[in-house]
Amino acid sequence: MNMDRVIKLDNVDHYNSLYGLETLHPLVSVVDLTKATKSVNHIQMTYGLYALFLKGAKNCDIKYGRQHYDYQEGTIVCFAPGQTAGIWTTFDEWDKISSFDYTMSVNEEKDFSPVYDDLSIDYNTTDTGIVASVTNNGESPADFVWMDVVYLKDGEMVNFSELSFMDDNQELQPGTTLSDEGTCYSDSGVDDVVIAINGRK
Repeated sequence: MNMDRVIKLDNVDHYNSLYGLETLHPLVSVVDLTKATKSVNHIQMTYGLYALFLKGAKNCDIKYGRQHYDYQEGTIVCFAPGQTAGIWTTFDEWDKISSFDYTMSVNEEKDFSPVYDDLSIDYNTTDTGIVASVTNNGESPADFVWMDVVYLKDGEMVNFSELSFMDDNQELQPGTTLSDEGTCYSDSGVDDVVIAINGRK
């Protein structure tokens, strides 16, 4: 994801929705990210609320200002309104994954509609990743449009990333095209990608 894109977290529900978690109270939330149904990666967040994180393991890197946080398991990381931090997931054992199985369960949403028919996607692979753009050809804004990218080398998964195609309101407006870049952090390089686009209206 383009680290120049900033997500503004103005309320508890906005943070919970990024991770697919239920909001039980509008002003306060205790979140266990191991129960998240969605994830965000390679983003910057500007906090409009107070946040305390107890790191159970060092499974992501956080950059605040020009410095990376130096923290280990059990560290508490704190943010106050007005602070911006970059966050990206790290995983050092890609070479141990040769394949993965998954089951997809789809439930019809009553309040939202699929947006896929309204979107056109264009992407090119590079030596180090992908450059992609998404256009909203529909008549209404598309919410939470992102692309999951799995990077392959010789048919095996070597990394993944998540690209975002949203403005500051988490929308892709009608007639608008947004672009993003993803980088495959793998010493073996990348020769193919598999993509999946997500969004709603």
